Amino acid sequence: MFIEVRMDSSFFKSVLFFIALTFTGAVMATEEPKYAVLEKEPPFEIRSYAPMIVAEVQVEGDLDEASSQGFRLIAAYIFGQNQVSEKIAMTAPVTIEDQSVKSEKIAMTAPVGIESNAGKWTVSFVMPAEYTMESIPKPMNSKVQLRQIPAVKRQ
Repeated sequence: MFIEVRMDSSFFKSVLFFIALTFTGAVMATEEPKYAVLEKEPPFEIRSYAPMIVAEVQVEGDLDEASSQGFRLIAAYIFGQNQVSEKIAMTAPVTIEDQSVKSEKIAMTAPVGIESNAGKWTVSFVMPAEYTMESIPKPMNSKVQLRQIPAVKRQ
């Protein structure tokens, strides 16, 4: 599940202001993951996304604490805290995924297991398409992980 983040803190107001400027083109264009629209029924679209790389961290706390901590860790990475001190362009979207409940439907004859990790979140930034897993600068902070996401269909 992806969650829209709404914050009252001044840190997030300044981050959101920066992102708003970026989206309006006042600062620079923001790269977004490549996709093709498969079906469109306003206000919905079914999209097929190309493979992409994300930088992500797993953090704990309530949504405010987790999003703030996660954003700062990944922002430090893209602003140059990586093995080659290279700045990486900001992209959209920034996602926050609740890791609290993971469940899966299984056959009635099999045991049912539910894993609960209350208060755990994954915060991720999509990396620019110019990078591969081999060419992207490696994070200095071991909490920041790079992961290749295969092509996916979403609505």
